[in-house]
Amino acid sequence: MDYPKAHAVLHLAEPLSDSEVDELQRTLERLAGVARVEASMRLSRLLVIDHDPSVVSAGSILTSVTRRGYAAQLIAR
Repeated sequence: MDYPKAHAVLHLAEPLSDSEVDELQRTLERLAGVARVEASMRLSRLLVIDHDPSVVSAGSILTSVTRRGYAAQLIAR
């Protein structure tokens, strides 16, 4: 996908297991407008999401995460 990209950084309140990270990445990558989701290898509670803000906002991405039961906060756009 070739979207104009914005970067959103989410901080998760709790560290996730590898399987939880994989599931969350797959879930977010299925959202329209999301080009890439990368979990920080150094900091297990950070997700960097490349997205097209004209299709999906950083706030909508955060809502998708919290609706799945994860406590998170948007720390950068």
